[in-house]
Amino acid sequence: MLEKTKQWINNNRAQYTYGLFVFKLIVFYFVWDYAMYEWVNSQSYMFVLNEYLAHSTATLLSIMGLNSTNEVDRIFIDGVNVVNIGSPCNGVGFLGLILAFIFSTPTALVNKLLFIPLSMFFVFMLNVLRIGLLAINYKFWPSTFDFNHKYLFLYSVYFLVFWIWYLWFQKTSQKIAKV
Repeated sequence: MLEKTKQWINNNRAQYTYGLFVFKLIVFYFVWDYAMYEWVNSQSYMFVLNEYLAHSTATLLSIMGLNSTNEVDRIFIDGVNVVNIGSPCNGVGFLGLILAFIFSTPTALVNKLLFIPLSMFFVFMLNVLRIGLLAINYKFWPSTFDFNHKYLFLYSVYFLVFWIWYLWFQKTSQKIAKV
């Protein structure tokens, strides 16, 4: 039985590789999702991340010339509370998707460990930019805020996350083909 399994894997290497990739992706993401929402979300880590996102966003808005400050996870422009950062909007879910994709790709661990910090930084900066744009949106065009928050910016972030995946896949696809 074991010999037949090895033979099937050798004869169907591409299907096995991609099947294993999909299996790892699903398992890693569900483990990540469980850990984030059952353990980490109940800890102070999320509050610290939300506060750091608010501070970074307020700094970006100040650099752009807006009178912006933050208090914990709230951002103010000209003294008006324009955005509150909640745990579902801090980018941790997107980070989990990216990490699941990276860890599931059959390539050398050293490549994964190099790409992970870049991905984390990209997701964080993307989120700071997204929150900053939402803050500006709320301040100057409040009637469009809900649509932009729920749809436009969300799908824009999805697009950019898929772009990261594409870059990662392009970087590793030749290695996968050789497996």
